[in-house]
Amino acid sequence: MNYPKLEIFDIVELRDGRLAVVLLESERPEEKDLALYSRDYTIVPKIASINGLFDDSYNDDLTHHNSPDFDIMKVLKYSKISVKPGFSHEAYMRMVTDILVRRGLCWDDFKSFHMEKRIAPYDWTWVREDEYWELTMADIEEKFGHKVKIIKE
Repeated sequence: MNYPKLEIFDIVELRDGRLAVVLLESERPEEKDLALYSRDYTIVPKIASINGLFDDSYNDDLTHHNSPDFDIMKVLKYSKISVKPGFSHEAYMRMVTDILVRRGLCWDDFKSFHMEKRIAPYDWTWVREDEYWELTMADIEEKFGHKVKIIKE
């Protein structure tokens, strides 16, 4: 699978359904490291570093080193949609702002905003292919905390 290289102003959806935006990690101009930001998680909006070898960063396949909930499932590449006819930079930046000011919005909520309808046709520029987990009955029973019987619907 081809994994996109994340760049500034890209929007991502994490495995837990939350949205985050890619921004510079530091205000110092000499540093070019990127990080994911969202006000949905903590008082501090930084979720994790994009690149690096630390536990709070991402692997090349856009999975998080420590938390599967932070795995990147979808990417909206700013560089790809900003060149499309009808692209509204104002609407896009409003989406970025909404992610950062903690309104708890998901992607579907953005589609209902009047201005963002100009972005909706472009949808995600990258989506992680379907994944599945291989589990044993013991794994399932451990998750639910009691015996499980599988039945057909």
